[in-house]
Amino acid sequence: MKKYLHILPKFLFCFIIIIWVYLVYGQVRSHDFITLDDNEYVYDNSHVQNGLTLDSIRWAFTNTDAGIWIPVTWLSLMIDYELFGLNPGIFHITNVVFHIANVLLLFLLFSAITKAPWESMFLSGLFALHPLQVESVAWITERKDVLSIFFMLIALISYFRYVKQPTIYKYCLVFIIYTLGLLAKPMIVTFPLVLLLMDYWPLKRFSSIQGLMSENRAEKTFHHSDTGTINRHILMEKIPFLALSGMVSVITLIAVNKNNAFMQLDSLTPVHRLSNSIVSYVTYIMKIFWPGNLAIFYPYESGALPLWKIIGALLILSVITAVAIRLRKRYPYFLFGWIWYIGTLIPVIGIFQTGSQSMADRFTYMPIIGVFTMIVWGVASIKKKRIYQRILTSVFAVTFLLLLSVTSWFQISYWRDSITLFSHAIKVTSSNWLAHNSLGIGFERQGNLSGAAEHYKKAIFIDPNYFYAHYNLARVYELLGNYAEASHHLKEVLDFKPDFAEANYNLALTLVQQGKMEEAIAYYKHALKINPHFAEAHYNMALALQHQGKFDEAAAHYKETLHINNENYFAHYNLARIYTSQGNSSAAEIHYSEALRLNPDFAETYYHLGNIYAEKGHITESIEHYKGAIRINPGYTEALNTLGNVLEYQGKLDEAVVHYLKALGIKPDNPVLHRNLAGALQKLGKTEEADAHFREAKSLDGRTAQPDDVENTSGM
Repeated sequence: MKKYLHILPKFLFCFIIIIWVYLVYGQVRSHDFITLDDNEYVYDNSHVQNGLTLDSIRWAFTNTDAGIWIPVTWLSLMIDYELFGLNPGIFHITNVVFHIANVLLLFLLFSAITKAPWESMFLSGLFALHPLQVESVAWITERKDVLSIFFMLIALISYFRYVKQPTIYKYCLVFIIYTLGLLAKPMIVTFPLVLLLMDYWPLKRFSSIQGLMSENRAEKTFHHSDTGTINRHILMEKIPFLALSGMVSVITLIAVNKNNAFMQLDSLTPVHRLSNSIVSYVTYIMKIFWPGNLAIFYPYESGALPLWKIIGALLILSVITAVAIRLRKRYPYFLFGWIWYIGTLIPVIGIFQTGSQSMADRFTYMPIIGVFTMIVWGVASIKKKRIYQRILTSVFAVTFLLLLSVTSWFQISYWRDSITLFSHAIKVTSSNWLAHNSLGIGFERQGNLSGAAEHYKKAIFIDPNYFYAHYNLARVYELLGNYAEASHHLKEVLDFKPDFAEANYNLALTLVQQGKMEEAIAYYKHALKINPHFAEAHYNMALALQHQGKFDEAAAHYKETLHINNENYFAHYNLARIYTSQGNSSAAEIHYSEALRLNPDFAETYYHLGNIYAEKGHITESIEHYKGAIRINPGYTEALNTLGNVLEYQGKLDEAVVHYLKALGIKPDNPVLHRNLAGALQKLGKTEEADAHFREAKSLDGRTAQPDDVENTSGM
């Protein structure tokens, strides 16, 4: 009975924290995708939207297009899509579920290891509700944060079980779970350091102080006058984890370099990066205690950081480090928490620059646990002998969590959509070129092109070298029909990044609209040289060549388009037109049939396929296809006229006349239709009417109306 009474508060806390976190974060179920990275991760990612297939799983384990190797995260996103489709609310709620799971795992871990359930509850509450955690939970792209820490916490619990009763099985289990965490996000490469910290406190696996270094035949130990004795096997058991961390770190650096995620050395010198890292350590601490003006993106300050800021940050870090070392014996959790915070931030603190941000709230999702440990166990160390002191402490803790909850709720509300989120970022930061660019994309998605252009221009004004803003502004000018301005900005993009395939492609499109076909073809070729699997570039290149009469070259590019994407019905249709012009009706029939399968509402395909059947003598099939074309487009005069021809050939003169008359009702000045109608009327013995139409045809000077050979269906 006592056992159940002892665990009852733990179950009650778990129940309360689940409800509490959901009440704060539940609003995300109505939030939308945002225009920064969510496109790359979900709504424009065809691999994720293929769901769980062998091809998509293979892609997940081999892809580093996002500048990071995260196959487990990709699989998680694929599962969401497989089960619920492209519903942003589901993706958001999944993040919340993982966050809640992480809160519970953190509580179970620390309550089991420290035997201090009340401190563990407060620690977990801070982790659950602090506003700095919002970015990792409310941003779908940061699924990798909540997922990697989910596996890391399970690995730490498994490590605790291994320490209590060491077996190879339990050790391997820790290694496997840690591997899954790394494959969700490599930021947890500091896991071996975390294990050593857990060994130091609260597991206390370091032996008591026995002097300086000693050695015997049975076991070698290393003695340190400050931290105690570290048995060699404690270090040795971390080596496999360290090796795995090193391997994943190398893969990550290769992926980052491959995708040009490193900033240019002339834009951020090593000294600048190091200075920013030192200041960021202190800035994060300040945001922990005063989480105001949080933003999705913090740009670097222009120029070098002020010397006073760097010296001040160094001084603060030095003082806290000295205090933690000084108090290591009596209050080991201070050194534990401080090293946790400093150490786990190293991969993302900016020493090795892997992005354009000076810092990011999401980077604190795991490191913040260290600071919270220092706070919670520090408060708990204050002796509270009287009952009212304990009550006051509890009331303070609950009140503080409530305040954090309210702050987090408002912070989460900014994430409802791109317009709200990036408008807030612009409000609380300065010179935020990325926020202006992303806000422009948000306006563009809403159809507000003038608003989008305004923010793209502001991004360019802040950073004239930010080529993505030039690219986006060019696309807006394309949509507005201002092709000259679009070309200008696309050429600006290519000055910065000549290997940007999409920019070369879009520049070619704008040049086509300006009638500069040869120049456009050159840019299409450059785009395809950069990305040979660029289906849209192949297709539009084929259109340009076809308009120039270079049918063989055009056919080759249509074939390549279909090799990459066999579902492009316009490519099938235009390739069939080329085969028709070359007299290859069999090949044309194949591609017309494919075009018709892919788009059964395309009247022209019915018409041309009807012509092929007519040439082969398959009159019944040809009539069905002509009627299909007319059903879709009742004003299709070519189909009405040709159907009249076939019906006249069959001797169905009355039906033929009906269709000729319908065509003439649409094009009364077409001499061919008058002659065809006159011929049918003459066969019916209606000589006077026939003569009238013959005379009308003659008066129209024999002019004919011919359909275009090629339909440019690419769109801009």
